[in-house]
Amino acid sequence: MLALDPKLAKKIGDYHVIAFEKGKTPVFAITSGHLKCKPCIMPDRPDKLLHRDDWLKYIRKYKLSNAAIRKLRSVWSLGAPSFESKSPKEMFAFKEIEEELLKRMRTNYSPNKGELFPWFAMRENNNSPDNVFLVGNTGCGKTSFVNKLLTNVNKNGENWATGRPIVIFSCHPDDPSLAGARKLHKKRLTDIDMDKVTGDIPLKLIEPGSLVIFDDCLELDNSDPRKRVLYKLVSTIVTRGRHHRGKKGNTKRGTECIVISHQGSRRELANVRNAAKWWVLFPNCSRTQSIHMLRARLHYTKRETETLLDKCGDSRWALFRMHSPQMIISTNHIEILK
Repeated sequence: MLALDPKLAKKIGDYHVIAFEKGKTPVFAITSGHLKCKPCIMPDRPDKLLHRDDWLKYIRKYKLSNAAIRKLRSVWSLGAPSFESKSPKEMFAFKEIEEELLKRMRTNYSPNKGELFPWFAMRENNNSPDNVFLVGNTGCGKTSFVNKLLTNVNKNGENWATGRPIVIFSCHPDDPSLAGARKLHKKRLTDIDMDKVTGDIPLKLIEPGSLVIFDDCLELDNSDPRKRVLYKLVSTIVTRGRHHRGKKGNTKRGTECIVISHQGSRRELANVRNAAKWWVLFPNCSRTQSIHMLRARLHYTKRETETLLDKCGDSRWALFRMHSPQMIISTNHIEILK
């Protein structure tokens, strides 16, 4: 369940921060004790949580008239104090719709102004690696998203990359998109000269607890021997990186990676797709690819997937948590998925 009030979240059960609104207001996910609780976030118009397909489903199931639909909608759109009807069908429909709305109020949050950005928790254990997989066409803003992920800090000036060595493999080491990250993390950030990648890179050569970024470098030609080297390294990190730990702070979480790619469905990236806790897709510029990848992973229908992406509105990116609890975060919408 989602919440904005930490005191209320603490009363209900275990919780953690998943995003910040306007860089200041935290949004919490409550992961226990919430199944029978009232929603913590009450939207101004609960009826907007239901879409056209939802209403069509109720109309067909209960054979509702237009007048009955208007009457039902008024309960949540106009703030009617209660719903009364002599029709059993309308009363059954009201009960089912109310239960569905309560469920969605627990799992959806859409602020009036879209200024949400995800937060990766700082921790000193390797229980759940935060490997990130970004997929989108050229110019979508993949590297810019990574830069914000590395520079978005809390009130203490810290984030999940604080105190960790950061290693970047990129064919464009002078890319200004990561200028902010280079300035913030300074000497702890190392750009690898791709011309010097001539042989295998075993995990032991990477400092324990590092964050390793592969910025479009996996798109090399098949004839380029560096491609095999990098694929072998990224596969090793996603399968065994959590055990390659440092001795203090964030480095204790193990070695994690951020993989940026144009084509996320390639067979060679299967290990990355399966191991990544976070997928970042760019549906407004790579919609077809986004739909294809999500359908394969979430087992949604095409229509369900499109409806999910439509909720992101004009958000340039959509971040999906692929581990339980699954969720989507965009600049203007958060939803815990079914």
